[in-house]
Amino acid sequence: MARDGQGRQMVGRGRERQLRGLRRAAPLQQRSRRRPHVLPTLPRRICERRRKRDQHHPQAALPLLIRSTIWAADLAPSGPPPLFPVEEVDRSRTHVIAAAMGEEGDLAATRLARGCRCYVVWIEGAVAGYGWLSTGPEWIGELQLEIKPREREGYIWNCVTLAEHRRRGVFRSLVAGITIAARRHGDRRMWIGSVAIPPEKALGPLGFEPALRFDSVTLVGMHVMRVTRASNRRLATDASSVLAVRPGLLIRGSHRRRH
Repeated sequence: MARDGQGRQMVGRGRERQLRGLRRAAPLQQRSRRRPHVLPTLPRRICERRRKRDQHHPQAALPLLIRSTIWAADLAPSGPPPLFPVEEVDRSRTHVIAAAMGEEGDLAATRLARGCRCYVVWIEGAVAGYGWLSTGPEWIGELQLEIKPREREGYIWNCVTLAEHRRRGVFRSLVAGITIAARRHGDRRMWIGSVAIPPEKALGPLGFEPALRFDSVTLVGMHVMRVTRASNRRLATDASSVLAVRPGLLIRGSHRRRH
């Protein structure tokens, strides 16, 4: 190997390039490996089952707080008249109310058979709204409680205004017409439930007073409800009796009924 004047070794250009190549870090060639899935993809059939389950089980959605009120009215000899005609529908015209009820139409005949009375508001010859009156035990879906009216008492429920007739006073007419008919049948007190929506404002002018108030929510198959008295202690006591419930916190299993 050649040396310079000071005795240092001299390397040729070609050899120098080879040495530089050896000093470079050679890239490591790794075999590509399939990384295992930490969360394996679910089969399509299982995914479809989950979607169907969520669609058929409303409890999978976020819980919704419902604020409700039970009202009572001691029927006076006369009351405010309805804005629109209200008529009772008997069994011979079950098809009329069934058509108005839509998906729940099959319940009309069953309700009439067990003694419930149905009333309809007519506007220009068409059904604008309907409601039911029971003098026997009836299920209150929003509260998941059963009401048992006493002698000469009734419970107004499932009052519905058809979409094209809303904001015209149909609900007010319906309740007014039902209370007038109930008075003619000899009833002395009417019960009715409401949720916190604008139509409930019509109940006060019709003679109804709040009796009990409810805050309820359904969560993980349980129904949680807080019951509080309204200002009228007498009505609150009577409402507690017909509903078999006391003021305070009530927790029980959730039960749904189609009635």
